[in-house]
Amino acid sequence: GTGTDVLDINTTTAFTMVAATVTGFETLDLIDGSAVTMLASQLDQFTSLIGESDETITVAADGVASTVDISGVTGTQVDTTITIDNAGDSVKLGAGTDTVAVAATLTFTSASVATGGTGADTLDINTSTVVDFSAGTLEGFTVLAADGSENHASAGVHHTYTEAQIDQ
Repeated sequence: GTGTDVLDINTTTAFTMVAATVTGFETLDLIDGSAVTMLASQLDQFTSLIGESDETITVAADGVASTVDISGVTGTQVDTTITIDNAGDSVKLGAGTDTVAVAATLTFTSASVATGGTGADTLDINTSTVVDFSAGTLEGFTVLAADGSENHASAGVHHTYTEAQIDQ
């Protein structure tokens, strides 16, 4: 409706709203310690994310090209984890300490975008299969975490980056 509509989450029990229809809200207000999982389209509607200290939003993998741009979102004390699972995904992070996760084989195309925000953002590769970032936009990350990639070089699996992507 008119005005600012607030979705107020008042539980510290982790929950998902992936299967729910949630639209028309501008503000997401999370209680201290809450953790919510949602789709990219659900997160992308919010212009304000409010937290108290250590709230987490996880954007679930959906297998289709998704766009999430929280670069202009007003946010306090809310960290997001967004899973890139399609070469058409476009993710632009905001001011929080955010993470972009890659959990499967993926080859970036010119349509692929993963841009860190002003916080200490992490690119988290959680797969022991090949990920090729070289054709897409990958910038603004302060941490490269390859947790799922242990010993991948000895197995002949190598991730591909451009020099500019790795030298940031």
